[in-house]
Amino acid sequence: QYLVHLCVNPEFHQWQRRYVALSGGYRAAPELTPSYSAILVRGEGPQRQIERVPLPDIRSALDSHARFILLAQPGAGKTTVLQRIALDKALAYLQDNAGAQLPLFVRLSAQQADETPRAFLERMWREQMPGGHVDAAEGELRDALHQGRLCILADALNEARREQYTERMHDWRDFATDLPAGNHLVFSCRKLDYAGELAVQQVEIDPLTPAQIEDFAVRYLDATQGAAFWAALQERHADLRELAATPYYLHMLVDVFAAQGDLPANRARLFEQFVFELFKREQGKRHAVPWIDPAAQHLALSDLAFAMQEVGEGTQVEVKWARDRLPSQVTLPPDERTVATPPDNLLTLARAASLLAGDGMVKFTHHLMQEYFAA
Repeated sequence: QYLVHLCVNPEFHQWQRRYVALSGGYRAAPELTPSYSAILVRGEGPQRQIERVPLPDIRSALDSHARFILLAQPGAGKTTVLQRIALDKALAYLQDNAGAQLPLFVRLSAQQADETPRAFLERMWREQMPGGHVDAAEGELRDALHQGRLCILADALNEARREQYTERMHDWRDFATDLPAGNHLVFSCRKLDYAGELAVQQVEIDPLTPAQIEDFAVRYLDATQGAAFWAALQERHADLRELAATPYYLHMLVDVFAAQGDLPANRARLFEQFVFELFKREQGKRHAVPWIDPAAQHLALSDLAFAMQEVGEGTQVEVKWARDRLPSQVTLPPDERTVATPPDNLLTLARAASLLAGDGMVKFTHHLMQEYFAA
């Protein structure tokens, strides 16, 4: 039941469909295949050398390392990679493939300050198990770990709670060291936020190359628009070129270019134009709740994002927590117009616009989006 639930969960199933929502319908999105490098450290002190060893795909890292941390810039696709691993392993297990592992995808932001890794994993396993078969679920988790049949995917170390952080990292380091043979333990973290706390192999997602960016734009748009996008990026928007080397930003850039025929002036304008294009797409649709002015939705979601950032809740909170922090009305400049923003309606519309997601919880679809709204 757990594996079937994982396979049909939209958060994971989307990587099998590989479709993205566009204005007016859906278009099959060309796949962006990241490249990886293993980071090898040789020697100590002045003799210390760091070597990047290219890896053909993430399976190579799994084949070579039982425990490692996946590092990359924000928006490079760390969560995507872990969710794809979880989906692939769930499908393999359901198909009775020899040696298939049980995947357990968890968000480290959900770990309590005083919770040990084992207690946290057992709680996540219980919560993800449909049907309420708690006792059987805990036994299955312990058996899988003891028998070396578990693949633990621990996402977003950079979003972990700050309280007792050092103690929890020591616990995770010990847990990784004592991991029974046959299991896998994969962490992910923003590259600049990781200081080697876990003492495991490091694997990095490489930035997209100029050739990959240009090829994606041509395939996503068309030959003419793709060439125009690439020319604008090269000739008039050099400050956006570094962003384009990250898949999340590249998707945003081509979406905005497709809608407006040009690129925004900077990163902040990119987010603003992308968000309002999502609102524009939804405005013409029928919804189960009354439509709310996009500017009012934007302002109310900013309050929610700021509250989430302020308390370090990561990207996922309880629905009631989110509802309590969303304003019931906002005042819009410049005419000081008051607009009603019922929290339940806001949550419904924000989910429809792909700004919020969450299976029984509330989270922004990407931590970068949360940071934009909170700014």
